[in-house]
Parts: sequence; structure tokens; C-alpha cells
Amino acid sequence: MKRLCVLATAALLAVWAIPAGAATVSTNPDVPATLKVNTIIGHMNQGDGKGFDNYYTFRAGPGTVKVRATARAGTDAADLEITLSDPDGNSLTPTSCTGNCNGEKVVTAGQGDNTTTAAFTLTAAATLVVHVHGTAQYYHSGAHPTYRISFDGAVKLNKTAKPLRVNNH
Repeated sequence: MKRLCVLATAALLAVWAIPAGAATVSTNPDVPATLKVNTIIGHMNQGDGKGFDNYYTFRAGPGTVKVRATARAGTDAADLEITLSDPDGNSLTPTSCTGNCNGEKVVTAGQGDNTTTAAFTLTAAATLVVHVHGTAQYYHSGAHPTYRISFDGAVKLNKTAKPLRVNNH
């Protein structure tokens, strides 16, 4: 009985240790994870040439939603695509883009550090779905590529909380 109480206490402490605003990562487009913070930091450890797809949702608008995506690949190569859509799957097209946008996709690609910033205009409050797709090519055995995605402007996200950290396998 005493051991059961110790285990229950340890489990409760583990749950309390999860920071407020922490989100899970969803790989299911039909059930995106609720994003509560405005920054995602990810590691592309999924394997050479293999891709990953993560899905998040959050509230935004009315106004301008800014997305800034940076891939840090060093001498490896990293490709990252971010798409914003409504819950029905209708993609939003950026109203402005600095860097590389391909239609409705915010893209960072290649070796070294690459950053793209895009702005999306929402005329009313809306629920947005974020699709993050990434692939990496490893050319050495050192650290693998990483990425950082930040959402700013008319977003209903905690801008002071620690970033969500994602380790893609």
C-alpha cells in the first residue's frame, strides 16, 4: 500500500512538472494538437531523407498573422514547409513574403541558415490549422538540422512562455 502511494505521488508530481501551455505534437491532420505558445523549436532527427508531418491548431485574428520560419542545417540540408489553413483544409495565401514562399507554403530550404517570413491577413477571428512538413539530408555525423517557427501579430498564443520543443524521429 505504501509503495502504491509513493507511485501515485510520483505520477502526480510528473504531471505537475509539465509546463503550463505545453502542447503535444500531432501527426494526424484530423486531430491537430492545440498550440498554446507562439514558438516551436524542432530537431530533425527522423533519419536521412525521411520526412515528418506535424499538425497544430490555434485561434487568431482579426488582423495580421506573421509566421517566421528558420531552418539551421549547417553543412547538412533541411527543407521545411509551413501551411496555414482553416479547419476545412482551405489553405491561406500569404499577403506578403520575405524569403521563399511557394503559393500558400512558407518554405525554408537548403544548406546553412535560411529564414522566411510571411504575413497572412484575417478579416475575422478564426481557428487556424498549421501543417509543418520537413525533411533533412545528413552529410556528416554531427548535430542534425533544427528549425524554429514563430507566430506573431494577431495570434491568441502565449508570447512569453517557453517554446514548444519537438524532437522528430
